[in-house]
Amino acid sequence: MLDFIIKYWLEIVFGLIATGTATIAKRFITLERKSFQDKWEKREEQMCQGIAASLTKRIEEVDTSSREGDDELYAELENVSDKLENLTKGLLSIQGKQFIDECKGLLEQEHVITVDEYERFEGDYAAYKALGGNHHGDTFHDRVVDKFEKQL
Repeated sequence: MLDFIIKYWLEIVFGLIATGTATIAKRFITLERKSFQDKWEKREEQMCQGIAASLTKRIEEVDTSSREGDDELYAELENVSDKLENLTKGLLSIQGKQFIDECKGLLEQEHVITVDEYERFEGDYAAYKALGGNHHGDTFHDRVVDKFEKQL
């Protein structure tokens, strides 16, 4: 056996060197792949965190801008609401006076209420109530309705 080793010592040494080199190369490649994968995973995680942070910041900016716009819109709506309320009061004042005058005219003893007058009167009453008319107009309405029903 020793003769065999001495005769072929160079081949055995090169075989051992080749096996050792292959083992070391395989181990190095495995470590390099793991290192590359770890670096990639870290980079991927950093990119995801960066994207999430960027999106969160943008959402907060849009939310803040939206809230500022909402405040302006609410202020404008309040202003419009106040103006609408004043306009409604003005219309009720004018329409209410006309409605009461119309009722008084229809309630005159010698006046006979026609169907057209009665229909127009009911439309005026509906508008009066929609504007928030009070019970004073309701009383006149009831009187006109009683008079019209008695005429039929």
